[in-house]
Amino acid sequence: MIKKRLKIDSIIRGIKLVNLLMPKYIPNMVLFVVFSSIPIYTNIFFSAKIIDEVIGKCRLKYLLLYLVVMVIISIFFTLISKFGWKYVRVNQLISGDWEDSFLNQKSFTLDYEQIEDNKVRELRQQITDNREFGGLNVLVIRTTYLIKSLLNLIISFAMIVSIFKIRSVPSCRGLLAFANSSACSFILFVLTILLAVFLGYNAQKGIHLKSTKSKELSTTQKKAHFLIDEYLSDNKTGKDVRIYSQEKIIIEIIKGMLNNYSLINRQFISLQFSVDNKITVINLILNSCVYIIVSLKTIAGTFSLGVMLKYISLISQFLRNVVNLSDSIVRLQENNLYLKNLYEYLDLETKTDKNGTFHALPSDHFSTLKFINVSFKYPHHKEFALQNISFEIKKGERVAIVGKNGSGKTTLIKLLCRLYDPTEGIITLNDDNIKNYNYSDYLNAFSVVFQDYRLFPLTIGQNISASDQYDKNRVIKCCNLVGLNNFIYGLPNGLETNISKDFDENGIILSGGEAQKIAIARALYKNSSIVILDEPTSSLDPLSESEIYADFNRIIKNKTAIYISHRLSSCRFCDKIIVLDKGNIVQIGNHESLLKDKDNLYYSLWNAQAQYYNM
Repeated sequence: MIKKRLKIDSIIRGIKLVNLLMPKYIPNMVLFVVFSSIPIYTNIFFSAKIIDEVIGKCRLKYLLLYLVVMVIISIFFTLISKFGWKYVRVNQLISGDWEDSFLNQKSFTLDYEQIEDNKVRELRQQITDNREFGGLNVLVIRTTYLIKSLLNLIISFAMIVSIFKIRSVPSCRGLLAFANSSACSFILFVLTILLAVFLGYNAQKGIHLKSTKSKELSTTQKKAHFLIDEYLSDNKTGKDVRIYSQEKIIIEIIKGMLNNYSLINRQFISLQFSVDNKITVINLILNSCVYIIVSLKTIAGTFSLGVMLKYISLISQFLRNVVNLSDSIVRLQENNLYLKNLYEYLDLETKTDKNGTFHALPSDHFSTLKFINVSFKYPHHKEFALQNISFEIKKGERVAIVGKNGSGKTTLIKLLCRLYDPTEGIITLNDDNIKNYNYSDYLNAFSVVFQDYRLFPLTIGQNISASDQYDKNRVIKCCNLVGLNNFIYGLPNGLETNISKDFDENGIILSGGEAQKIAIARALYKNSSIVILDEPTSSLDPLSESEIYADFNRIIKNKTAIYISHRLSSCRFCDKIIVLDKGNIVQIGNHESLLKDKDNLYYSLWNAQAQYYNM
């Protein structure tokens, strides 16, 4: 059941968020509303004076005075309001970017566990998908309309109140006497208030409909987002679409989504059409009553013609702003449904303590890293991905982690880098729990090339340095270490070459091997004490792979290196090999010692690959 009240605290919080990034928006918006409203009522007031002067005494001095004052006030305040509107409108248009800014800032503070959580990702996507219907953008627009409607309502009402003070002509009888009575004006006022209540009541139906359909819309939008934005827009999927004739199923799914959208939108429009029709009819009746009553007062001699037109205009303004105010309140209440999702995302609590007092990380970062009886299972999963894992890595060691797909290799690295925390057991650095170190300082100890690494559509130099400003000589040195020097020197713009054509027509499309070398160079540029390579050579040709491994000891010098690879040739360069199987450590040793045990997993994995090279 939806509460039929406006949640002011939700609106105030949204305005505070807007004010954080654009502190001048609120005062400029208020000034715009005030300055744009003043000419409306000065024109109504002086128009009545001018008409009465023209058909009355026709004094040229007063007529010119009224005209000049009206024109000056109108021009002055209109011009100021136009400048204010320019500022207000620009900021209204970019308010969606404000929302993105808060969402992105929040995303960077979330635990990696939350980033991978489907529920969190769906919430973020729902906020983005619904931006057209609600959020900070709608809040700032509707708040402007609400303040403007409220101000105009107050001004028009204050000017209308004088109608109650005007005494009717004593000689009036019957209908003219009733039209001239205060009771008639009061009845008209009450009918106007009832119109606002009626509008709010009927609009609740629209809010309830959107609330009940929001989950269905979210699922539909999620499918559409994947199929259109992530699947069809990816040029790599074009091959699959054609080979497997996927266009048939895609077209059918999109058609079903469009039908669903169409059905829901028809319900929305039908309801809105019904409400609008009722409001239009009541408005016409009320406006007709206004014309009749004010005209009768004029016929009775209570009003002059100018005053008659003044009150008709004022009451029309009053009625219009009652409807606008009610509509703004209802739409702000409806918008609270969308702000609720935004606030839910912004209020997500993290488990990782990134603040507070922590132990200082040693200048050389560590002497030993240990896993002590570590077990881990992913959120919302019943089975453990790793169980009772214990091992030690010493400074300067080369360690390989191997095993079949799904054995827990990448999960182990995520725990080591504190992207997740263990479900059971502890990980220590220099015999101190890694949770006792500042989170950012701890992460700085690692340079990682993940299996699913990502590069930005920026220049090669920016990608390697992860910065807009970088040490060019240092970047070139890292490129030389991974064998990219000839490739870089062959480019017309060198390190300033964009690695994508999305934003630069002179950009280049990298091969898998070139991209992977840039990712490795990025890890080297960070210059951390521990280098982790998760499938570092999966996209390299055999010659490049051989060069990387042969030179890697020289490349990383005294750093600690951890390799995860299906190509066991990398293990020959390692001091220690950790063999995982189904989330458990089944073997630890060096290459020679592990090959001696012919009944264990490492020997099987090695020979499964070696047989193709020994034929």
